[in-house]
Amino acid sequence: MSIDSGKYQKAPNGIVNVLKPAVADERLQVALQRQLQEGKKVYVAQNNEVAELNAALKAGLPVALIGPPGVGKTTLVHNLAVEENLPLGTVMGTKARLWEVVGAALEYGNDYVYNDGTIALHSRATSRSILYLDEAVEFPPEIFTSLSSMLDQRASLYIKETGEALSTAHLSIVLAFNAPTIDYLDKLPTPATLDRLVVIRFGEHSGQDMLRILKIKYGLEKDPQTGELHKADDEVKIALKKHGKNLASLYDDMNSKVSGSHESVVIKRVTTRSAENALKLIAAGLSAPQAATIAMINPMVPVEDGVVKKFLESAKEVVQTWLGKE
Repeated sequence: MSIDSGKYQKAPNGIVNVLKPAVADERLQVALQRQLQEGKKVYVAQNNEVAELNAALKAGLPVALIGPPGVGKTTLVHNLAVEENLPLGTVMGTKARLWEVVGAALEYGNDYVYNDGTIALHSRATSRSILYLDEAVEFPPEIFTSLSSMLDQRASLYIKETGEALSTAHLSIVLAFNAPTIDYLDKLPTPATLDRLVVIRFGEHSGQDMLRILKIKYGLEKDPQTGELHKADDEVKIALKKHGKNLASLYDDMNSKVSGSHESVVIKRVTTRSAENALKLIAAGLSAPQAATIAMINPMVPVEDGVVKKFLESAKEVVQTWLGKE
């Protein structure tokens, strides 16, 4: 096997072959066309986060989006990429391995080729792009070590295997953190790394917040940003009209009782996303109690602890009372 000289060139160390920047640009352009075909998604702003994110990236500052699941952090970044015609590279912290997200040198016949991960590919390309690092609290420490030189005035990604120092000045870097609990403090980046990030915080939603967001998303209220009614699935809209108020009450009732965990059993908070999933299940034919139970109040593991079990049984009774009579 021989190296394709049209795509690869020798790295600074003279040993490993690396992708040419023009080829990296071509690959990102293919990804961009897929994004543009997908188009923008409905995002309902909470406060000033849209303007804040735009300003931070225009200033060349890396950003941390901090908030609970289901508030639209990923949708916000996706929409910005579509609006700006910028390729978006996403790395999930829960799946991040250094050799996958940065890259690794692999044998290729008698040669070595550096296989770029998402971070290296976007760094190697010369065109502007957005690098979105989701669930960043789950990154292993070595990922943050690789990122540290990208987040300050060095703006470089150092790759030991190739001897490269790739400029990352053309990247807009956004990290998303689900608000970390004290259990995750040892997984956060160092204070020196955190100090480089502009922080945009998303608050916990109340039931009424959740209801407002879904009403705007599904065209029952005008979008305050555009003054328009969004188009939406009629069946979900009907379910929202009929059950939205009671789902909002269930949302508040559940979250008032959730402390995060009890012994070994973790009870997830009810989120706007989980309430929306319940509505989609209702639209698909489930009864409201069935939909709310499996989308909003079931833990991920079998419950043995008596206190937690009693709590969940009480929640199911509430579902039956509020939704079962409709």
